[in-house]
Amino acid sequence: MTLLITNDTLALVSALEKISNARVIECIDSENELIYIVQEGDARLAIGKNGENAKRLTRDVGKNVRIVEMPEDPVNFVRNYLGNGMEYSIELKDDTLLINTDDYNKGRVIGKGGKKVKILGSLLKRHYNLQVKVN
Repeated sequence: MTLLITNDTLALVSALEKISNARVIECIDSENELIYIVQEGDARLAIGKNGENAKRLTRDVGKNVRIVEMPEDPVNFVRNYLGNGMEYSIELKDDTLLINTDDYNKGRVIGKGGKKVKILGSLLKRHYNLQVKVN
């Protein structure tokens, strides 16, 4: 997955930065959601009090907005990206990050049509020079 920076993407990044003062690393515009990757420590700023910033952007762009904090540790980044509510473990082996989960949660980790894991793999490659594998 190639990072494509367009005027629309820059406008989306600028919109969140203006209303929140969060430092946005990148914004991924997928079919039905925007995924903002923000610097470590800026997720609260980006989300806003009671989720106001995220709600405002959702309303303005007509898509769900997800905000993911990017720490230095890739394992913690994957935890932030996948979120809570499913069981999995993460191992770092050489240049591959292994996500181990049961059959029930595997589909939730991979996402519809593999989209969620493709985006995660692209982010891991770009920012940490790692590959991802789901077992």
